Amino acid sequence: MDKIETEEQLIELWKSFGINNLNDYFNNNEIKYDYNVNHLLSPHNIKADIFWGASRKHFNNDCIAGYKQHNNIIKNLDERDAANKQNFDVAKIFGVFWLVQNALQMNSHLKKEEIKLLEIGTGMGCLPELGFKEIPKEIKYYGYDVYPDYPNVEKIDNYIFSEEQVEYLKDEDIDLVYSCNVFQHIDKTHQYNYILQLARILRKGKIATIMFAVNGETSMYGQKIYLPSEAELLKWIEPYFSIVQTFRNNISEKSIDTRSLMLERK
Repeated sequence: MDKIETEEQLIELWKSFGINNLNDYFNNNEIKYDYNVNHLLSPHNIKADIFWGASRKHFNNDCIAGYKQHNNIIKNLDERDAANKQNFDVAKIFGVFWLVQNALQMNSHLKKEEIKLLEIGTGMGCLPELGFKEIPKEIKYYGYDVYPDYPNVEKIDNYIFSEEQVEYLKDEDIDLVYSCNVFQHIDKTHQYNYILQLARILRKGKIATIMFAVNGETSMYGQKIYLPSEAELLKWIEPYFSIVQTFRNNISEKSIDTRSLMLERK
């Protein structure tokens, strides 16, 4: 197979490795180190909606809720509630939601009664379902995802915003950008392009709170993602944003460093 162009082709690839469910995947190391699979599933070779659409159909789970069988708190919740509960816990543990709360208190642009909030990677609606209950503001919400699974979320066609989406969001005068538990699934080239796009979307003084992942690589369902080093990330950010606050942590089972950053547009 030279290229995977449909969800069905990807599902058949997983099956060829004996991977029919999440337990099979967690117990299978062969696919993680197969060069041909890593090449086929590189984010430069497969469209994002095909990869994540196939994973939802085949594994019947949001990737983070895939750990629900090991978590007594969420294992009795349905898929959507489990995913949102787990994702919101991540947002708090890794500091990105804490940075949102700080930004609301510290930044003059966020003092108004209604703020325009853009989320990259909405998942099943963790932020509007749970996070908005802890934000004492009216929110005009702009949700974007490569595989929309929440009402009124716009589709990102292939990892980054289209030119039309960038221009639209720029005209909307977005106040705050939020992203959590997403960038460890985005390779370094696309992360760099996101920073360039956010620099265009946000006007001076506006805020982005993002959980970045640095210093390593991740693997999900056979797709290997190469992350930027911390030095690379800071070099990309510096021309456009000031770092107001930083929250450091790591994804322990993968030993990946995270940097949740509050960025202010210069």
